[in-house]
Amino acid sequence: MAQKPWTPDEEQYLRDHYRKVSHAEIGDALGRSACAIKTRAQVIGLTTRRRWNADSLAILKKKYADTRTQTLADLLERPICSVYNKAFALGLKKSEAFLKSEESGWLTKFNCHVGEKNRFPKGHVPANKGKKMPFNANSAATQFKKGNRPQTYQPVGTEVVLEDGYIKVKIADPNVWDLKHRLVWKNHQGEIPDGGVIRFKDGNKSNCERENLFLIDQAENMLRNSRHNYPAEVIPVVHALSELRKEIKNAEK
Repeated sequence: MAQKPWTPDEEQYLRDHYRKVSHAEIGDALGRSACAIKTRAQVIGLTTRRRWNADSLAILKKKYADTRTQTLADLLERPICSVYNKAFALGLKKSEAFLKSEESGWLTKFNCHVGEKNRFPKGHVPANKGKKMPFNANSAATQFKKGNRPQTYQPVGTEVVLEDGYIKVKIADPNVWDLKHRLVWKNHQGEIPDGGVIRFKDGNKSNCERENLFLIDQAENMLRNSRHNYPAEVIPVVHALSELRKEIKNAEK
């Protein structure tokens, strides 16, 4: 839909009220959106950045510590963000006395009574306590039904390939998963001992057949994971040493 053209009277109204009231308020008066007001202000040059003159800076430095920022923005006819930014650049801060005052609007241990007149008194009982909301046919139609399941629900047995190549399997609702190669091992060999690590003989994490799986401890697993750091001619020796340690451990048992 084409936007209606701006009339000279509308542009004059924009010039007269810009920075004095919000974009939304001007838009309501002219029957236009706040975005349209902002865009037109840029087109006719109303958003050109104004420099801070000596008088404005003097007012800011004198009043910032003990005056609400919005009050200063109205006085200087500038956006509140402009006042905040300039105060920050100059290192200006609110005084402790102002921050403790009710005028600051800050809720601190010094002015915790702020807004007290608008609070519910201690022991107040809500008017709708114990009352049921009236039945609404439209809301009832959109309520979740008993036993409803979200569209993202995945049934028990669902398999998902993870980023690192392992496969996880959903084993129970609502959201209980385990790694497939661990499940296969436990189904054939029983529980995995503490510190036990299941590995793949062919290195293929998607091949979870029992014949492709073997059990090692964490120390052996760490050693195998670090073998790629050794020179190629040393790796067979490291592997043989590992197997020898395993035989010794079995013999001791």
